[in-house]
Amino acid sequence: MVIGKKYQKGFSLIELMVAVAILWVVIGGLYTMLISSQDIANIGESQIDAQKVARNATEQMTKEIRECYEIISISADGYTIRVRGIQIVEEELSPKVAGSYNVYSSAYYPWLLTDISLPVIYVNDIIQDLDSLSIDTDNGEVTFSTLLTLIDTVKANYTYDAYIEYGLSEFDKTLRRKIIRIGDGAELENTIVAKYIANGELSIPIFSRSGDLISISLIIDRDTDKLPEAYKLDTDVRFRSKG
Repeated sequence: MVIGKKYQKGFSLIELMVAVAILWVVIGGLYTMLISSQDIANIGESQIDAQKVARNATEQMTKEIRECYEIISISADGYTIRVRGIQIVEEELSPKVAGSYNVYSSAYYPWLLTDISLPVIYVNDIIQDLDSLSIDTDNGEVTFSTLLTLIDTVKANYTYDAYIEYGLSEFDKTLRRKIIRIGDGAELENTIVAKYIANGELSIPIFSRSGDLISISLIIDRDTDKLPEAYKLDTDVRFRSKG
């Protein structure tokens, strides 16, 4: 008896190569989608971080401009603003000489002394009568007629008489905050307060002024050629004119 044979048909080499090629195309597409999604997620996360920093910077600028003594200038392109007088609140002063507790000094000086910017001195959170002590505004020093003790705490509210400048650095697209000494123009501080500022690329001013109203428009964009789109913060500050 002859028993019939069962034949099994396999894949040819060409069919196998076509299947592998299709598989690689599918895997490649999925990989590209994954990388693109990851890039978008990273850009989005960086943009969110930048937006948070920009909001903090805007709040800081709003507060300092509102409380400043004088608006000095806004640049023609609207990328830089300079104001005079920084409000310092409850700075803890240090004894000028170790072991001697009648002269206390500030980290910031000179102090602005006008009828509307008189310093306020606290000893153990109690406001002191200015007639009972001596204040050297040029050096930011307070001298008491009697010795205080080691456990006494001296604090001061005053106007730090220096320029504060916010300006766009187009080189690295950062918004910088500078403290500039009035006498010789020396930079005492230069710090970055926000990154990815796109105002320069879009030719949109950051600062503008109409009377006592200062308008701030900050545009944040990690990459102007990619999503997500630019994030814009607009705020107005009513400058409290001093005279």
